[in-house]
Amino acid sequence: MSIELAPDHMQPAPAPAVTAWLVTTKHAAEILAVSERTIKNLIASGELESVTIGGARRIWLSDLKAFAERGVSGSVRANAEAVGSKK
Repeated sequence: MSIELAPDHMQPAPAPAVTAWLVTTKHAAEILAVSERTIKNLIASGELESVTIGGARRIWLSDLKAFAERGVSGSVRANAEAVGSKK
C-alpha cells in the first residue's frame, strides 16, 4: 500500500512566518532578563510603554527594543548610585 501525494499545485501554501509584534509582561521580562515585577514597575513609572487589549497588558517589541537601547533607566541608575554611595 502506497500513499500518493497531491501535485504541488494542489498543496496548501505554507503558513507565513508569524512575528510577534506584541509580547506579554512575562515574555518582556524574559527578553530583558529581569523579573516580571520589574517590567510592571517600569510600565507604572512610564519608563516603558504598554497597551491593554481586552484587559491583557501587552508591550510592543519596538518599545521594548527602544527601552533596551536607551540603557539603564534614570530611576534604576539613580537607585544604583544611591545604594553605591551608602558604602
